[in-house]
Amino acid sequence: MRRLQKLLVIAMAVTALTVATMPVGAAAETASELRGGELTLVHGVPGEAGFPVDITVTGKYFGWQQTFAGVEFGAVAAVDVPFDKYKVEVRVAGSDPASPAVLKAGTWVGFRDKAVVAHLDGDGNPTISKFNNSTFLLRSDKAKVTVRHLAAAPAVDIIANDALTLIDGLSNPDQGAVRVPAGTYNVKVAADADNSVVVYDADLTFDGGTNTIVYAVGSLEGGSFMPLVQVKHASYVWGNK
Repeated sequence: MRRLQKLLVIAMAVTALTVATMPVGAAAETASELRGGELTLVHGVPGEAGFPVDITVTGKYFGWQQTFAGVEFGAVAAVDVPFDKYKVEVRVAGSDPASPAVLKAGTWVGFRDKAVVAHLDGDGNPTISKFNNSTFLLRSDKAKVTVRHLAAAPAVDIIANDALTLIDGLSNPDQGAVRVPAGTYNVKVAADADNSVVVYDADLTFDGGTNTIVYAVGSLEGGSFMPLVQVKHASYVWGNK
């Protein structure tokens, strides 16, 4: 494993050096030969300061760039991109692209899919967080459920069928994950301090070989709390065992 890591580092260094001396067209051609990935962008900041926004994604080495204009609160978008290190910048919609970003983050995409989420911290201030979107080696009879607490709200419990606590005491900006038999469940998001306080209640179907990612965003006190759901299919699925 240590040898493999060294080889990967050397390969990445050689690629970066080669790209630095290439014209953009040649760099883009090289990028297409590398394993890219999926970059998920989530706009989870409510209120006048948060929507709509322009989100610009810029690759460091291969010249890939795209701006998503007028993105509204609650939007989730998955974009296929070449292997590269990306800068994600969030600005108020209509702002000069050269102006300072309100929020920004950097992340590598490739080998692992990534998510970049603009959201509120526990005190209600806009911030940005990054996550790995796991899709590796899921079983065909099991489903993975991932919950990311990215809302201005107290810690929560995730409860299935009024009996099973899937995730306990999840707080902003953490995530929790669990594997369950594939099927349909009544899922409640309840206050960790008092499970009788339910902020979300719905029947959700979790298909085998998938990772259902729930982004809890918004503000509980401000009335904008909402779950955003993304379903990721496994890159490789084991048969039933």
